[in-house]
Amino acid sequence: MKIILTHENADFDAVASMLGASKLYPDAIPLLPRKINRAVQEFLLLYKNALPFVNQTDWKRGIGRTELIILTDTDSFQSIKGTHPNTPIHIIDHHPLERELKDHETWDGEIIGAASTLVIERIQKQNISITSLEATLLALGIYADTGMLTFGGTTPRDVSAVAWLLKQGAVLTTIRRFLTLPLTDLQQDLFDDLLKSATHRTIQGHSITIASAKYDEYVEGIASVTHRLIDIWDSSAIFTLVAMPEKAQLV
Repeated sequence: MKIILTHENADFDAVASMLGASKLYPDAIPLLPRKINRAVQEFLLLYKNALPFVNQTDWKRGIGRTELIILTDTDSFQSIKGTHPNTPIHIIDHHPLERELKDHETWDGEIIGAASTLVIERIQKQNISITSLEATLLALGIYADTGMLTFGGTTPRDVSAVAWLLKQGAVLTTIRRFLTLPLTDLQQDLFDDLLKSATHRTIQGHSITIASAKYDEYVEGIASVTHRLIDIWDSSAIFTLVAMPEKAQLV
């Protein structure tokens, strides 16, 4: 058995790159993480029946020995049943690899705007066909991780991947709908608190913004809040640190 995994609190790029990996490894099961951000949850609620994703609770019913893990948009994951410490892992990631690979791990990544771009390029090379819905989700992955192709880490390859997806039928109205979900009341409170707490400094010629907050309850979708702050501040880098009872996130 082969499975496809990504990180917890999965965003569109994480889930979209899992979908792309499932096209490259059609005999692998794309296993959704336990925690998914709100916009992705809403997308899957509407379209999951037309997509190959499997919930971990459903997968456990037919559990067997895992011979390969394909890991997207991250180089680490939470342990799940059916795997062992030496299960072969193939990593497809667009973040810098900042640790030594273990003997059972291989890394197939590059520093680029989105992990979805990497899998799309491999899909193109293998002439694999995709549906309009699949193209839409993959485009959401790129748009979400590149700030709709405006972040500094965006590359011409990300733009080319989006152009190809549009040719495959990616629906821009659906993309816009899920990228512009309004903030929840709690997220809006967090946004206001981070805005008030922000400090700005210049380090080696780069403008850096740091904002922090502490909450007595878990706040979902900190990345969405951070993206709103990016629209306000013209900083080279923005760090948001939020202390919460269940989990802390650094975006």
